[in-house]
Amino acid sequence: MTSRSKTIPSLYGIRAISILLVVVSHCFLRTRGEGRAEKILLALAGNGTVGVSIFFVVSGFLITSLLLKERSHAGSVDLRDFYLRRVFRILPAFLIYIAVIAVLTLAGSLSVPWQQFWRALTFTMDYVPEKNWFLGHVWSLSVEEQFYLLWPLLLVLCSRRLLTVITGGIIVLGPLIRMLDRVVLPGTRSEIEYMGHTRLDMLMFGCLIALYFEEDWLRALLAKTNALAVPALSAGFLFLISPLIEMRFGGVYIKTIGYSLQGVTISFMMLYLITRPESLPGKVFNSRLAVHLGAISYSLYLWQELFIGFREFSVTSTAIRVAAAFLLAEISYYFVETPMLRMKRQLAGAQSAVSRLGKSISGQTLADS
Repeated sequence: MTSRSKTIPSLYGIRAISILLVVVSHCFLRTRGEGRAEKILLALAGNGTVGVSIFFVVSGFLITSLLLKERSHAGSVDLRDFYLRRVFRILPAFLIYIAVIAVLTLAGSLSVPWQQFWRALTFTMDYVPEKNWFLGHVWSLSVEEQFYLLWPLLLVLCSRRLLTVITGGIIVLGPLIRMLDRVVLPGTRSEIEYMGHTRLDMLMFGCLIALYFEEDWLRALLAKTNALAVPALSAGFLFLISPLIEMRFGGVYIKTIGYSLQGVTISFMMLYLITRPESLPGKVFNSRLAVHLGAISYSLYLWQELFIGFREFSVTSTAIRVAAAFLLAEISYYFVETPMLRMKRQLAGAQSAVSRLGKSISGQTLADS
């Protein structure tokens, strides 16, 4: 998640949908339907796994696009600068959230195992069984951080062709990896959807799109799929059909081919929205409200866990808790994220000025010699 995502249409709006799906699903997490109709409605409303999958696909696309652009313009990727940007973007708001949870735990208001604080801070929460609710959502951020650690290195070391082989291979092997994990490591069955190696294919969908994004054949394919209403059909499958299949078959579906099908349909939808911002859906996803929700999505992702998801649904209580989560997200965005992003830009500007000065001095020295 980076402020530069505003240069790619619709990404903020897509993030908004992602976090709203997570928030709504958490609101109904402790609710159990009695009749079939109620169960169906809860399955559709509690579709938070789609929100996380969208988050992964978008992140893979955005990070790869930015790194490829840098490699194309500068001839290489500045890993130090990349990791520094990630530190400014991720850590300040995250550390404040962790500190608040720690204070509340010390005060006796929450019960959180102290060893899980260490796993959260080292971004290894995705491999923790029996995650505590107030830190458990860090599993997805952990997957992201592991991706940030490895993927830029591959972009430096590998050709574009090799990168496409790697991403395509991981996508194809994704269902097999999850099935093997289920068979070989039966103790992790309940954790399959939360581990880096079992969800990496979601990020790879976005990476693969970025690697081919400028290719003419992809543009031609998009024109054909748009004409055949594939993005609309993808949305129908993602938000209606897939949750109902998951309700019927559970992990046998979602933890094998279900996530892969999510990745395919999310990809078609994302490509439509970022290449057709002038369309009606594109205008909605680029509206002021959608852009703002996308902008605060990271802070909302952090703070919503403190208020919702651990109690049964009731209209008044849930509305108050959701409002509190949004309020803290706004505070975090304006008073933590925004100043840090401003500081990051200032630091980047200073480094650029020093680099230009160094080149100028070097050039002058060579001329004088």
